[in-house]
Amino acid sequence: MIDLSTHSGGTPSIEVLDPLCPACRAFDERLVASGLHKKLSQKAVLFPLDPKCNWMVKESLHPGACAVSEAMLCAPGEAKRILDWAFEKQEALLKLGTDDKKLRSLIKSTFPGVKDCLGTAVARNKVVRSLRWAVANALPVMTPQLFVGGKRLCDEDTDLGLEYTLTRMLGGAQ
Repeated sequence: MIDLSTHSGGTPSIEVLDPLCPACRAFDERLVASGLHKKLSQKAVLFPLDPKCNWMVKESLHPGACAVSEAMLCAPGEAKRILDWAFEKQEALLKLGTDDKKLRSLIKSTFPGVKDCLGTAVARNKVVRSLRWAVANALPVMTPQLFVGGKRLCDEDTDLGLEYTLTRMLGGAQ
């Protein structure tokens, strides 16, 4: 798991995400717009939906997600910044994702701190450990998923019902 919180305190939460997943980006935008992210101590489990590193998917839903996930795991102190960059540049990165060499070169030039780790066995093993955590916890092969205080937010509530349901999960129901 990597820490995504930009502040201290908050209810412990785990977000299962793919950095090149449009639904994950939209979920993150809704969470920030609601202001509820400030009430969470956010950790992330990376779940790239790309068969280059994920044996659970047969075709790439998000080409390049393995490389971006590796970068986040190579530089945990910069993981939030790398994720924000990936969300901001998502369309271009998805197109570039079919050319792994060019994508990895771009990541290394944008985040020089990952240069010695990205593409190594150590980086690949970190992604595998993340995926194994998902398997060990019997999670469905999908992103995004959010767990708050050990309870899973329903898939339907990662969209329109986010504020209503998450407020109640955080104990803020009126």
